Formats: sequence, C-alpha cells, structure tokens
Amino acid sequence: MARDPALAQRALALAISGEPPATVAGTLLRSVGYAHPGATLDFIASHWAQVEPLFGEGGAASIAARFFDTGADAAMLPRLDAFVNAHVPAATRQRIVKNAALIGYRATVRTQRLGEAERWIVANTPTLASH
Repeated sequence: MARDPALAQRALALAISGEPPATVAGTLLRSVGYAHPGATLDFIASHWAQVEPLFGEGGAASIAARFFDTGADAAMLPRLDAFVNAHVPAATRQRIVKNAALIGYRATVRTQRLGEAERWIVANTPTLASH
C-alpha cells in the first residue's frame, strides 16, 4: 500500500464502506495518511460525512493534528487550512496553529539544511576501504 496510489485509494474507500469496524477503519485512514498524506487529506475532506463518525466528536481536530504533527510539506498547508476552517471549531485550533508553523519550519530545514548536512557527512565520513 505504501507505494501504490490505487491500492491506497481502495483502502480509503474500504475505510468508509461500513465493512470494517470503526477502529480498523480509523487505522486504515491513518496508515494510508502516512504514505499518501495529500490524497488522504483530500479523501477525508471530501468524504467528511462518512469519516467524522469514525473518529467521534472532535475528530477533525485529531485528524488535522496528526497531519500537522508529522508533516514537512509546506505545499499541504493551504489544504490543511481549508480542512481546519471547514471542520475544526476555533476553540480547538491552538495545537494545530502551532504545528502549522512547525511544518513551515521542517520544510525550510529540508530545503536549506538537509543538503548541507549530507555534504558534511559525506566529507567527514571515512570510506569503507580505509577500515
């Protein structure tokens, strides 16, 4: 499932089909979300009426927080903001707002620092032949 977008879409559809128990359905959504965060967020947003009962009241904040907690793609921020504005009550957005800033920071680190760190590691790591 991690590499196959078609299989991921089938798993998302299965999650809201009513076939698996709610706990399994929630796990399916989260699992696909790790490998395909954009597709999962879009699916959740467009099928909110079927997804919300799986997570209970306040579930939108929990779902959004998971995306914000692990995200590092600044391009997802507008989509996450749209989801939050549509489904998360203003009173429960504090953690999400903080973590949205973290996504921006992580994206900056990836683009500005990761290459620099990789070059330093390569330059400062002895080759296997020298051991």
